[in-house]
Amino acid sequence: MTRIIIQGINGRMGKVLCELIDQRNDCRVVGGVDITPQSGAIPVAASLEELNVQADVLIDFSSPAATRNALRFCAQNALPCVICTTGLDADTEALLADASTRCAVFKSANMSMGINLLAQLAQQAAAALGLDYDIEIIEKHHNKKIDAPSGTAKMLARAIEEAHTKLHRCRICQDYTENEICRICSSPKRDTSVICVVESPRDITAFERTREYNGLYHVLHGLISPMDGIGADQLCVKELLARLTDGTVKEVIMATNPTVEGEATAMYLAKLIKPLGIKTTRLAYGLPVGSSLEYADETTLYKALSGRGEL
Repeated sequence: MTRIIIQGINGRMGKVLCELIDQRNDCRVVGGVDITPQSGAIPVAASLEELNVQADVLIDFSSPAATRNALRFCAQNALPCVICTTGLDADTEALLADASTRCAVFKSANMSMGINLLAQLAQQAAAALGLDYDIEIIEKHHNKKIDAPSGTAKMLARAIEEAHTKLHRCRICQDYTENEICRICSSPKRDTSVICVVESPRDITAFERTREYNGLYHVLHGLISPMDGIGADQLCVKELLARLTDGTVKEVIMATNPTVEGEATAMYLAKLIKPLGIKTTRLAYGLPVGSSLEYADETTLYKALSGRGEL
């Protein structure tokens, strides 16, 4: 039987905890701490020092000031604690870290399974999007909320920040990865004789969804755009050329977008690669599947005619 002390027992979450624990037969509440002491089946004192009970764990749903007192008490008495209070400042976080060296401490900004799942999904989404995106967290509070930004918002922000701090560019293809070399470049199943050149990491995701391309990639991280002051020296061009010197690569596919900037970048790279004797190709243009001819523009129709194939 696990004996539990609840700090903040008369609060909203304290009452919910008491109801849930009362439905179990493997634990029970032996005491509580709150600003309004009371006697009864469960003794409630104004402080932990005044509460004369034996317990196996403390659950804290209170205020930052009360949490600091709880951490000191638990550290001195080697009492395991579960910290659910949010809005902790840097000093309290430091106190929590110190207490964890002397007693078991479990802390979460939100005990909801759904919120913790959301934090994991946010971390995975941040890793998938890479460093080219800014993520903004917007929250609305109910009128009983004291701390802002909430512990949940900070928890999500930390999850996203952790994903970003782990990301860096692959040493070979310049895609974002947590390792020195990304999973595609390190896979022995990929065709190393073909490199598909793309503008951004999200383009790789689009190609991988087709399950038809088995070569390698190279991410430029942008396109040549004189109007925006972006030249070739600001792209990952040198890294691409360095990959073409050992004779392994036989074809380079230019998969930049069919825009003015995309075309200019593809033509520039093709001129650089041609003297190396490596085949350079461009993605075909044409009509999208399921589209109607009457809505196609002249350029698209011209490209479709020029790239027509025999049936």
